[in-house]
Amino acid sequence: MTFGDMLALTRPFKGPFRVVTSNGESYDVRHREGFILTPGYIFIGLLPSPAGEFFERTTYIDLAHIVRVEPLPQPAPAKGDGQTS
Repeated sequence: MTFGDMLALTRPFKGPFRVVTSNGESYDVRHREGFILTPGYIFIGLLPSPAGEFFERTTYIDLAHIVRVEPLPQPAPAKGDGQTS
């Protein structure tokens, strides 16, 4: 994937997405603050769980090894009383 392709997919941030690499690994990005895009790489902060708030570690992926980017389901917005359904 080229830098231009990734830029078009991530700016503006449209919601959570999954990056799938050429070796079959995948990485979920749930927040705009969860990645840094450079002309050659994407750096992704890895959460310990989908509900995690702080990154456990980071990884970087050469853009040439990204085979696709998939949208992830949006979390349901919370109601005013704190309930989600």
